[in-house]
Amino acid sequence: MKTILIRNGLIITQDDGRRILDGDLLIEGNRIAKIGKVKDSADIEIDASGQAVLPGFINTHAHVAMAHLKGLLDDISLETFLEKTFVLDSGRTTNGIYNSAMLGMAEMVDSGITSFH
Repeated sequence: MKTILIRNGLIITQDDGRRILDGDLLIEGNRIAKIGKVKDSADIEIDASGQAVLPGFINTHAHVAMAHLKGLLDDISLETFLEKTFVLDSGRTTNGIYNSAMLGMAEMVDSGITSFH
């Protein structure tokens, strides 16, 4: 089982006290095994000095297939946005939609989102 040890981070917890811990986080396989000052070694060690260690973010509302429109339709009314979106989307191919969705998902993963709907 692969192990990852994140050392020296500010660990943002999700416990009842919402504590912020200064320490290490050991991951074994797909679960957090230890939090605190961990003396173990690991397959992969990451120095998180001066960094926050956060749980994965959840995006509950995403339009991943519209990633190609980012920046094109900023600062306009909803009505204008919808009109322009319908025009821009009318000629899209299945492959284009797929590629835009893949781009949108890659952007989310890159920004710490681990789950979306």
